[in-house]
Amino acid sequence: MHLALRPSQKSPILDLPDDLTYLIFLTCNHDDPQKFSTVILRVCSQWRQIALAIPELWSTINFDKNLKEKHVVERIQAQLERTQLAPLHIHIFELAIQKPAIKNMMKICQLILPLVQRWGSLTIQKDIPHRALRLLFDRLANTSAPRLEKLAIENVVLWWRWGMDKKWKFKAFGGGMPSLRYLQLSRCRFDWNSHMFDNLIELEVHDARLLTMNQDKVTTIVLDILIRSPQLRHLVITGDIRHPLAPTRSRSRPPFTRETITHNAIKRINVPLCSGRVTDALLELVKMPDLEDLTREPSYYILPFSFHTLARVNPLPNILCIRIDVNADHYTLSPPESATLPLALQAMGRLESLDLRALDLSQNDFCLPNLLTWLPSLAYLKLVDCIGLSASTIREMLDRGRNPKRLALALYSEVKIEGELIHSRGSPLQEFKGTLRTCVRMLDTW
Repeated sequence: MHLALRPSQKSPILDLPDDLTYLIFLTCNHDDPQKFSTVILRVCSQWRQIALAIPELWSTINFDKNLKEKHVVERIQAQLERTQLAPLHIHIFELAIQKPAIKNMMKICQLILPLVQRWGSLTIQKDIPHRALRLLFDRLANTSAPRLEKLAIENVVLWWRWGMDKKWKFKAFGGGMPSLRYLQLSRCRFDWNSHMFDNLIELEVHDARLLTMNQDKVTTIVLDILIRSPQLRHLVITGDIRHPLAPTRSRSRPPFTRETITHNAIKRINVPLCSGRVTDALLELVKMPDLEDLTREPSYYILPFSFHTLARVNPLPNILCIRIDVNADHYTLSPPESATLPLALQAMGRLESLDLRALDLSQNDFCLPNLLTWLPSLAYLKLVDCIGLSASTIREMLDRGRNPKRLALALYSEVKIEGELIHSRGSPLQEFKGTLRTCVRMLDTW
């Protein structure tokens, strides 16, 4: 009763100019567009009026509820009307395509296909039934999407749905997608020569056909994409997400059959094909000065034949993480390999994580002591089954480092202490390990 008689009060925030309120609303809307636009209508009549006049607040269309419910369809229709001429960002979730899946997808088509000229992005969740997915894109065969910047068909994970990507060929947007910059394709066949692979910024493709191609053909496909998309930053091309091909130690240096090209934009490459040989070829054929990531799962490792390339031809000054393995247990580096490994590492000035496996470092006694000097950003060092390590060498490395306290050291190798060879799991190492723990951020041993 007292609240009803109380005179109305005006908050100072309502005195903000409408154009400033507009900018604040757009900034807040980025985190959760669906939730923010719904809540903002209930604050006060003034904010409601402003919000309804901002098309961008309503341009994210989430199909995340079952379209069998009439009020769900009506809500989306009202939201589409509020978008006016703003680009639409459409997300289709499995909840919207529950049984009857085909009928619900037809409802979605009726709502969004007439507005295809305004699509800014289209994302299809991985669990959308295959028949419904095909229904949507087959109806887009002869259309153009001049404003579409992102197209994502997420990859299916459930094994029993895996075989559905063999028969359907993606023919959507035959009229072109000139603004497309972010593309994720899976669960379909497509033409690698399509114009949709031109001028991309991010590309992720899952194509089972790649598993039957030889190394040269796959390498040609990847090189062609890099040439056609000079601004490409992230490249992920896999054959089978369920059974990624682990790198093999039997790899040999790829033959030089093509001219070297330079790609100044690429930052991440994940091409786990031909057991690592395609990535080997890319290191030989493509100079990538801005490359940061080369070791996503399945973990790619560099073999010694690449040391010369990384030292003399294609240094990676911005790489953040690498793994170096060899093609035999306790491999002894050849003189050229031993000479170029330090040069390759010195070129990687931003390296944060280094994994060395099965290397014989006894003939390269200056490499480890200078490691933290060459790599001032190194935060994680892993030594697995390496030989030629001594306690004095490790101490010297930490002493020369600018900030060894930021280093996490994983030591899974034999170490010589005062001339005696002791495995890192042996009890005589306890005193040495205690000393190391005071020098580094974290120590891990078997």
